[in-house]
Amino acid sequence: QPLKNANPNAVIKSVADFFEISVADLIGNSRRKEFVEPRQVAAYLLRDLLDLSYPYIGEKLGKRDHTTAIYACVKIEKELAKNQELTQKVLLIKDRIEQV
Repeated sequence: QPLKNANPNAVIKSVADFFEISVADLIGNSRRKEFVEPRQVAAYLLRDLLDLSYPYIGEKLGKRDHTTAIYACVKIEKELAKNQELTQKVLLIKDRIEQV
């Protein structure tokens, strides 16, 4: 269900704040683990909450290819099925987006 305050920038900012990284790092080119997970979570939430297209998500997250966005969403979905900690993080981020 769409969150009332959700828009692409609010989602990206909420994810960056939650992981305590800058938006620049979130959408940047670094492949360091501390940026990759938040970036994939952001891609997943943009799809899940806003039903944005993969090309648009890729574009918002640092001009990435749409296949990168698809991969991120699929990966997070699989992880959520088995990773309670990640599920918790995603729920907390959704709460933050609500409060924007």
